[in-house]
Amino acid sequence: MSITQGPAPREFDLPAEHEFRFEVPTDCTDATLTLTSGSAEVFGVEMALNRAYALPPALNAAAFTWYGARLTLVAPPQALAYSATDTPMPEYV
Repeated sequence: MSITQGPAPREFDLPAEHEFRFEVPTDCTDATLTLTSGSAEVFGVEMALNRAYALPPALNAAAFTWYGARLTLVAPPQALAYSATDTPMPEYV
């Protein structure tokens, strides 16, 4: 019997007014993003706490937090994921 293990979860702690950017590979069909604490939004829509959002293949997006957040990304290691401070969100307000 063989047990197939999926991608390892990666956790990201974001300080206030930071953005978590991610790029899902085109061949990835099982990536998810979960907000595990704090608050964050994607394209202006607030993420629900502890809900795994399915990420479609080839998605390039960002989650922004005003107050701080912890996010968990489950995706293959080749998925690009990083936190950034050079976000335009504060200027939009």
